[in-house]
Amino acid sequence: MANEQNLKILTPNEARELGRIGGQMSGKARRERKRLRDMAMSMASAPMHFDNDYSRNRFIEKYHIDNPTIIDGILAQLVSSALYGDMAAIKLFLSLTADTPSQYAPFIPGTITKQKFKVSYEAQKQNFE
Repeated sequence: MANEQNLKILTPNEARELGRIGGQMSGKARRERKRLRDMAMSMASAPMHFDNDYSRNRFIEKYHIDNPTIIDGILAQLVSSALYGDMAAIKLFLSLTADTPSQYAPFIPGTITKQKFKVSYEAQKQNFE
């Protein structure tokens, strides 16, 4: 456990040097993430290859995309998975299409609290009276 006997107190020069090294490492990590992000975006915009013309034509007929890219295929698979009931795909699709994350919050289990239900019940009760 940390206490006064085993804490190392840095001098201003040591703190400055460690901060400089940390800033350099942070910049290196940011550059690497940017490189990976750019590479992924260039791969996603590449044309999608099909094994034969039949599978390409089926994809075009099903999703109405003439020149599909990799990202079109990924989104098509996401929609297909969501339609088959994959809850993770549904949640991801809704997070991509919703204006705010809380827009679909009532569909997530455990988000409706007793107080929200009571207010909603009282409002509905007034509508019926």
